[in-house]
Amino acid sequence: MTLPNSLLELCRISDLPESRAKGFKLLNQSYIAVKSNGDIFVYINRCPHADTPLDWEPDDFIDGDTGLLRCATHGALFELNTGECVVGPCIGDYLTAVESRIEQDRVYIKP
Repeated sequence: MTLPNSLLELCRISDLPESRAKGFKLLNQSYIAVKSNGDIFVYINRCPHADTPLDWEPDDFIDGDTGLLRCATHGALFELNTGECVVGPCIGDYLTAVESRIEQDRVYIKP
């Protein structure tokens, strides 16, 4: 299958452990890719409240107590599969979702 030129390869599915998140940088933009229950979700790596990256340390996105995405700046917690903030100062806000597509063990995004 031929992919449209507007899609960029982000990573391999095998690069993403289950219930974990990994950061990527493409075209001067930072992304978070999350695998949850076998599904892949991709977000812009920016907190909707603080407008800062979620991680202080590379790939340190998951809160150890809850298993949710965590903003290192102020502790807001976000659902893995929706990006919705469920704890913190931006409850009800969402991480910016990025359109993604899976082809032959690779995750592609539309930047």
